This record gives sequence, structure tokens and C-alpha cells, in this order.
Amino acid sequence: MAGDAVFFSTMVEPSATNLSGYVLLYGSGDGVEWHCLRQWKKDRWPMGLFQYGNAFLPDGKNTSGVLAATTIAVEHSDMEACIWRV
Repeated sequence: MAGDAVFFSTMVEPSATNLSGYVLLYGSGDGVEWHCLRQWKKDRWPMGLFQYGNAFLPDGKNTSGVLAATTIAVEHSDMEACIWRV
């Protein structure tokens, strides 16, 4: 993905309509066709006492050609920063 790509992540926050136990990272090169680019499973710690699973993306316009995300409360990647070329 290049140019004016757009990215967003989901959060593990259970509800009647959100049953997934995974944090998902989506991206689109045109804003119409979206792809799940990465997923992380929520860790075993209770959300009510600890954190919801999440992947934080930086705010604002990014013209650097890289995407950064920081994960929290996910298995094997808790509090890790990930960087990809886009």
C-alpha cells in the first residue's frame, strides 16, 4: 500500500455485537477495498482489572513510508512497537 493509504485498528472490548478476542489492523490503499493486515490475540488477563487488547496508531498524516503501531494486552507482543514499510 502506498500513496494515500489509510489504516485503523480494532480493540478487544466484548459486547453483544463485538465477540472477537483479537485486535485487528486494517489498511486500504483507496478507502474502498480493506484488508486485515495483522492480528493479535488478547492476553489472558481480565479486561475489567487490566487492559483491553489494543493496537495504538499515531495520529495525523504520515508521509514517511512507514507505519508504526504499539500493542497492549495481547499475547506475545504486549507493549511492543511494530514498524512496517508501506
